[in-house]
Amino acid sequence: MANDKYATWLDSFQWNRLRLGIVIAMIALLTFIILNLSRYPNIILPWLYTNLSQEVALLLCLLFLHSPKGRAHLSINFLWFSWSITLIPLYWYWQSGIVKLYFVTWTLVFLGQATFLPVRWKLHLVSQLGLLVSFLVLFVVFKLPIETQIANADSTFLCLYLFWFAVICDISVYLHETLQYSEFQAKLNLQAEQDKSERLLLNILPASIAKRLKQQPTTLADDFAQVSVLFADIVGFTKISGQMSPSNLVKLLNNR
Repeated sequence: MANDKYATWLDSFQWNRLRLGIVIAMIALLTFIILNLSRYPNIILPWLYTNLSQEVALLLCLLFLHSPKGRAHLSINFLWFSWSITLIPLYWYWQSGIVKLYFVTWTLVFLGQATFLPVRWKLHLVSQLGLLVSFLVLFVVFKLPIETQIANADSTFLCLYLFWFAVICDISVYLHETLQYSEFQAKLNLQAEQDKSERLLLNILPASIAKRLKQQPTTLADDFAQVSVLFADIVGFTKISGQMSPSNLVKLLNNR
């Protein structure tokens, strides 16, 4: 039961954070498109195609997220969102005969994923491995030259830096998710103890009195202008109670 509640909460958390991350990514890409189109007249076509394709892919991802199938397949949404930003540049620059090492963009994506969605670390790892495999295929199989976002940068150093950056992000997500699960379990245990205390209170006091006592934990006293008091005694009750079991004695009193 506790795991089911956690899974339900986790799906809701992931859906809301994915939506937020996609919207922010779309806005960020749009600002860079506007900036570069307004500042650089001789725009690089692969770069323009990359950003426009990313905007379309993210929009489709957002629409799918709001569909019933999207809500049921949040893992697909996560990978779609991640690879829309990381893999699309590889395709367009591959068309130009190079493999682009998007060092700045990829580290920003990994950091953003770990920040906005610090759960399900295995999904983070899959998204990073998908990028790594695609990059290696273009470099090893197609034997394309590597071009970096930073001029005269050592591609080997950047790849190693990117590797450890991804590892640290995955570890941080794993640790955060573990802590989050422990806190969720603690809240459930606390709620269970509170419910137990409330049931015990209702066994002792009427519901109206118990409610007032929780709202105002002080001495409760009411005034009544007219009251009637009835006192009743069972003849021989002391003798009867000594001859009956406690459960039968309670049943006897309830029948009176």
